[in-house]
Amino acid sequence: MFDRRTLLFSLFGMVLFAVSIGKSRADARDLYTLINVRVDERAADELEAKTQGINKAQQDALQNLIEKITLRDHYDLLPSVNKISVREAIRDYAVTDEKFGGGRYVATLTVRFKRKSVREMLRQRNIPLAETVSQPVVVLPVFRTAGSILLWDDPNPWYAAWANNLPTSGLLPLRLPLGDYQDIAVINAEQALNGNEEHLAAIAEKYKAIGTLVSVAELIVDPKTGTPSIEVS
Repeated sequence: MFDRRTLLFSLFGMVLFAVSIGKSRADARDLYTLINVRVDERAADELEAKTQGINKAQQDALQNLIEKITLRDHYDLLPSVNKISVREAIRDYAVTDEKFGGGRYVATLTVRFKRKSVREMLRQRNIPLAETVSQPVVVLPVFRTAGSILLWDDPNPWYAAWANNLPTSGLLPLRLPLGDYQDIAVINAEQALNGNEEHLAAIAEKYKAIGTLVSVAELIVDPKTGTPSIEVS
């Protein structure tokens, strides 16, 4: 016996997909403002926890920013993020929802970085960047197994894999449909699998997306050995 959910989650990390990226007129300066940066730190006292927590959160925010505006293929070339690089790149930050107690500090930050400084940081390493945020793409995870084609069905382990691993960074936002009654009425598994343009366009319009990505995972079991494999298209 095998756990097909584990197999699908392992496969998820290796899936490569290509989509067409549309341009928007989003202000590039907004890209250098990161909101809802969480702080949750413990130390000997609340003041130390606050200092350490804010420092770490600012470094995390800068790391997320430079990963967002660069290609994954260039991640190994990215500069190291530390207190010095943050001090050179940060414009300012704001703190909300502060909570203290028992040596623990919890808060939410909004961090703004200087566009020129971040760009220079990457330019020194000859790392190209992009600053145009696309409208989202709707992901439709279709799972084929034992003659069945699943999309909105529960369970659909391929949908669950996407739901638990949906990328949150990058300039191409991916959106997973809710799978509610309205979605079910707009498109079904067969229409998604067959590339029905009318219904694909309808689900994209519902989520104000530039298009759809139909990700199909088919579970195949070798009849001789019982070895499972997943074919993705």
